[in-house]
Amino acid sequence: MFFQFDSELARLYGVDEAVFLHNLYFWLRHNEATGTNIIEYNGEKKVWSYHSKEAFCKVFPFWNRRQIERVIDSCRNKELILTAVISELKLGRTLCYTLTPKVYDYYTKTCNYNTEKCQYTKDNIKYNKKDEGVKPSLRKEAEKDAKAYGPHKWIYLTDRELDALIADFGEVAVAKAVQYVDIQAQKTGNRNGWQDWNITIRDAINRNWGGIMDDIR
Repeated sequence: MFFQFDSELARLYGVDEAVFLHNLYFWLRHNEATGTNIIEYNGEKKVWSYHSKEAFCKVFPFWNRRQIERVIDSCRNKELILTAVISELKLGRTLCYTLTPKVYDYYTKTCNYNTEKCQYTKDNIKYNKKDEGVKPSLRKEAEKDAKAYGPHKWIYLTDRELDALIADFGEVAVAKAVQYVDIQAQKTGNRNGWQDWNITIRDAINRNWGGIMDDIR
């Protein structure tokens, strides 16, 4: 399994902390995009993610429970994350996690979305500009600067989104994920209701849908 982290956060706070923060940021973006786990806490709405310590051991198989607790405590002490038990989510005593504004804003403004840092070609990803015949059902209205990808043109990504995906996962992984997700959407008429294609492609890679990452790990 691949893990990513931001080198500047690693320099400032440590590699372990940067790995944990990067994974948490991915899930917070996913929840924000899908409108889930957005809860008011201390008078302010925040997006949250939750895992038990046992689940974290599966997410990060190279850390044991004590190491995970150390990383979480370090992130909390350095004011990189907030933790809380959110009663609205009915999770018992399972802790929920969110990033502090200084980390979330850093990702939003500067992380791998600086396209000048990304060098790649797009030859391995089938690309078609928006045109006639694009299926409208169950997907978000494409942004004006988004382009259609995949053999059936279900996948809409802006150049900025594609740049970030390739910077995070590599061109081959993104190309395979785009093809897999596009074919699944075509087969089912997008029965899964995918709308944010950027998040969906990230899910496909991180969760290895259909074994798309097996031959490149």
